[in-house]
Amino acid sequence: MNYRTIVDAAARRHIQSWGLSDPLWVEAELRLNERLPRAPTAVLERDASLFGGDRMTYKFHLIDPDHRMRVHYFVFQVFYHADETRLLVTRGRA
Repeated sequence: MNYRTIVDAAARRHIQSWGLSDPLWVEAELRLNERLPRAPTAVLERDASLFGGDRMTYKFHLIDPDHRMRVHYFVFQVFYHADETRLLVTRGRA
């Protein structure tokens, strides 16, 4: 079953505040909107050390295309929506 990702407005503003380059922004968006909803059970994990408790998180890293020696690490808090067709991204860290 494919899900659809919804990024909370506050989380989207927070992500935009990171000042990612266009290529990094696009790749992060692809990860959230294409890879995550295709197989959430394969990429989501529980992590009690993040976001104040035992939460589902989606973690990935990207190599900066402008600076190949720089790696950006991302983690997002994700909830299954009550309608069981959407994934809600509520917070993120980079």
